Amino acid sequence: MRKILILTSLFAGVALAWTPTLDATTTKRIIDSAYGRADEVSTFQTLDLTVAEGKFKSGDVVKVVDGGPQCLANWLKAPNDFSKGSYPKTITMTGQADDVFLAATDARNQFKSPPKPEELIKAQTLPGGQLRVYLTMTGLKEEKLRNAYTVMIRNGKGAPTAPAKKILVTDWQKGANNLWEGSMLYQFDVSKAGVDPNGKLSILIRNESEDNCAFEVTADLSTFL
Repeated sequence: MRKILILTSLFAGVALAWTPTLDATTTKRIIDSAYGRADEVSTFQTLDLTVAEGKFKSGDVVKVVDGGPQCLANWLKAPNDFSKGSYPKTITMTGQADDVFLAATDARNQFKSPPKPEELIKAQTLPGGQLRVYLTMTGLKEEKLRNAYTVMIRNGKGAPTAPAKKILVTDWQKGANNLWEGSMLYQFDVSKAGVDPNGKLSILIRNESEDNCAFEVTADLSTFL
């Protein structure tokens, strides 16, 4: 599934910035990329929040906003200790561009000619200006505790902004440790919130912990279309 892929590189010479609403030119560029007729472009970004040697694999992208410094310290020190609560595992962001890339890739895999840009623009199911944020969480004692997560973004003025929609992803499983792992999808109206599509996006996450730990994860919207 796309949401668990890890973005490891960007492609040189290709200007990127998240595109809130696709136009025909950008859509054709993505279709050509899917068909190998143009440079590859990245249409999604994944932040890997798993810990290795006391650091997040995606770098210094997490800070504490509530619960005290021990919330982050405990996470980095003992990432597999879920006695006080679960942790976010990955965050993947996609917009209209990723829908186009997947549709074009599917057409190519079926040996069809490239779709027309206007056809894929018309077929969009994600409203203009919105961004999908897939959050995978791990270490939940009960499956229902996924609903205890509160996820928001900061708007252009820095205030927390709730998602326009929250959707359950059907990938939930109980692991060998008898704890649950799976994903939720949050759709945010990023444009309405006044977030710069060429700038940073602050994602706020509060888990089910009674320690009231809350984190802010910073993503770079300029790394994908």
